[in-house]
Amino acid sequence: GSPSETERLQSMAARSDGRVVIEPPVPMTEMVSCASAADIGVFALPNSNPQADYCLPNKLFEYAMAGLALCVSDVPEMRSVVEQYDLGFLIEAVTPEGIAGAINAFRPDTIDRFRANSLLAAPGLSWDKEQINFLKLVDLVSSP
Repeated sequence: GSPSETERLQSMAARSDGRVVIEPPVPMTEMVSCASAADIGVFALPNSNPQADYCLPNKLFEYAMAGLALCVSDVPEMRSVVEQYDLGFLIEAVTPEGIAGAINAFRPDTIDRFRANSLLAAPGLSWDKEQINFLKLVDLVSSP
């Protein structure tokens, strides 16, 4: 983000008694390993249009590969993954109160359970596995 936005977020995080930390950017190749030091991965997508229903952001999969508990927007496709693998909590309303409520629902035992489940689910949610399905579909629709 812009320096002013980064400063604003760092100022807000400083008031959290260490519960929120703004980390510096890292190269994409180091993102998962750096993220694994955290407990919870948050992705709050406003459900502002019909496309949000089908959103499965890379961040969701990166958080799973990092072994994080997930806290993501309650949109159909993200909900499906989170519920299928028991990865975390859903943000019902993407408002400051809704996001805070979802994050505050985590307890040490649920964080541990969700983190373990993320690590178990990660191999099946990886591109190495999904590309097989994708390429089969491409072949299917490409065949005369």
